[in-house]
This record gives sequence, structure tokens and C-alpha cells, in this order.
Amino acid sequence: RLKWVAIVGVIVVLVLGALALLASPLLSIRHIEVDGAVYVNEFEPNRLADVIESLEGSPILTADLSAAAQRLEESPWIRSARVSMRFPDGVLIEVRERVPLAWYTGSDGQHRVIDDEGVVIVELAGQPVDYVEITGVGPDVVAGANAGPAYRAAAQLVRALPSELRPRVASLGVTEEGELTMRLLAGTE
Repeated sequence: RLKWVAIVGVIVVLVLGALALLASPLLSIRHIEVDGAVYVNEFEPNRLADVIESLEGSPILTADLSAAAQRLEESPWIRSARVSMRFPDGVLIEVRERVPLAWYTGSDGQHRVIDDEGVVIVELAGQPVDYVEITGVGPDVVAGANAGPAYRAAAQLVRALPSELRPRVASLGVTEEGELTMRLLAGTE
């Protein structure tokens, strides 16, 4: 009997020791490295900071890294995010952002910047000057929603333009039938 009591006691001590180690500050997250975050830091600086703050000091073995990645992916700027453990006290946050390529104006007067999938990344009151304009009136969709196949095709055309041609493009147009037109700065369509 004494032998069984000793075995059970040792098991209980090991389990309690393991639980104490899991919750111990010895294995808490102290170093967080972020890779790939450019636009999200500029347009939504609190999103990444909130995720980092929620992870810092958490026990590394019990921190909910997938929930942190999901919170990041709620941003229209982030295409995908991966949060991985760097044992014993680090976490790596890898962000793959959407790349803004073109913009259009909705019937509400808001300017919407889209990526190559046609996803609206951000709504702006002022006209963006860094991206190619898609003329006409586009759909009034919120950031994170898709503007539709014609706008996706226009953004993909912008992405496919050679670097020496892109600065010469004045605007793109999308017809009601979904056809694309391109107007060059020289006036050629």
C-alpha cells in the first residue's frame, strides 16, 4: 500500500509541478517579433499593438496564438497572419498584408482603395494619389468587402502593368458590361 501511495504522490507532485511551470513567469512571453506589417501599422496602429499587449507576459505554452492570428485577420489590410511560438519566451507574428493597387469612388462620395482580389482595404474621404484611379461610380461596400469581379480585374491589370508603363497610366475605366479601358497620361485610350 505504501508503494502505491508513494507512486500516486509522485504523480500528483509531477502534475502540480508541470502546471506550476506552465503558469510560471519563467516561461512567459517576453519577446515578440513582427514581420511584414507596414500598412496595418500606418492605418490601424492599435490593432497590432493590442494583440502584442494581450500576448506579452502570458505563459507561452498556454497562450492562444490562433486567436491572436484571427484578431489580426479581422483587419481589411491583412490577407493572412500567423503567430508562432519561439520557445522558451518568444513569439513570431508573421503578417501578409494586402497591397493597395487602385481606387474608385462610390455613389456616397467615399474613395475606396482595393487590392488585386478586389477587396476594399480602406475608405477615404480624400482622393488617394499613390494608386491608379478607376473612373466612374463604383459599389458602396465597406472595408473588407469585395467590390466585384470588374474591379478585381482592373486591380489585377494594374498589378500586371510593367513598371515602366504604370507611371504613364492616368486611369482605368470599368463599363457596365464589365469591360476595362485604360487612359494614358498622353490621352491615348
